Amino acid sequence: MFLPPPQSPRTPDPILGLPIDVDGIRFRLQHLSKKLAPRDHRIHVCFHDVNPQAEGVEIRIGGGNHHYFAGQWTCGNVWVCPVCADRKGRLNQSLINKAYGWAEQKQYHRLLLTLTAGFEGWTRLEQRRKDFRAAKTLLTRCKSWKELAKHLKGSITKTDVPFSRAWGWLPHEHISLFINAESLDEAVQLVHAVKLDWVKCLKKCNLMWFGASAKVTMSDQDAAKYFTKDSDVINNHGGQSLQPFDVLRRAGCAGAGYDWARQAWSEFVNDIKDLRQLRFSNDLKKDCGIIEENEENQEDEEHHMYRIAGTIDRATWTQISRRNKEVNGALFGAILRNCKELGFNYIWEWLYNEHSILPPLRN
Repeated sequence: MFLPPPQSPRTPDPILGLPIDVDGIRFRLQHLSKKLAPRDHRIHVCFHDVNPQAEGVEIRIGGGNHHYFAGQWTCGNVWVCPVCADRKGRLNQSLINKAYGWAEQKQYHRLLLTLTAGFEGWTRLEQRRKDFRAAKTLLTRCKSWKELAKHLKGSITKTDVPFSRAWGWLPHEHISLFINAESLDEAVQLVHAVKLDWVKCLKKCNLMWFGASAKVTMSDQDAAKYFTKDSDVINNHGGQSLQPFDVLRRAGCAGAGYDWARQAWSEFVNDIKDLRQLRFSNDLKKDCGIIEENEENQEDEEHHMYRIAGTIDRATWTQISRRNKEVNGALFGAILRNCKELGFNYIWEWLYNEHSILPPLRN
């Protein structure tokens, strides 16, 4: 058995058949994504080697006793890599919270506009992205959008790409709008006019099929839900539509019954490459006090800084990376869990006894 017995009961994941463990599931899915991705995909470098600028891989402890690795190569692909999606999701959440705090301080009205489109038949994701962009371009030329822009002090756009077995991949956008208007009613009327024009744009682009609509909500909680749900790789999302990592879960299942998931995931990996998941409007980060060059450290700042549990040297990390591949991605998550439950010093003995990994020489 590669994973040590859990210290407390955990509910089995219904798809992977493994105990639900935050780090364990995430790294298992990363390994599965590497197996299914093309050989030239950037995900293959993720967690493989130590960054040349780092002395080794640190295990850091952030807020809430959150343990994570730092100092290794990462791919940064939030669509295909569950580990980078989780890390970037934490970073994005801190940035979004800062933007919402700024908008509240300025007393701007905060509305969430969701734009969806209907797609005929089963066209590829790449083509659907082009069709959606064409409709969005038409919308920005409409009088209602230009009128909204006069009152708009900033926006955050989140692209979401769920999957339906009946309709395929369904790209759409959630746009958080910070509006400077005399009243909430005025702000709602501005966005409602955009909503009506979106339907007209969809008709012009022949995208008025099942599921095409626009929705306006005023809840910050709704925005938080939409902006973070696809980086949640632990909970298995059911229903008629699946988030990308839910499809990945099923793509790793044996048997012809999951061929649809493997085909869908292959299409997703090939057609999603250049799509940005989260976009801030011009100057919004500057207005909110978000410094671009410090974004990588933003997560640690939000967790009141971090402390280092210990450092794994390059030679040992090479052994660990190789062994992690042999055990289907189970080792990285087990290291973090053991460090969290038993302490860093226990790791060396456990790695040697359970995985024959030689610890670094000590003077």
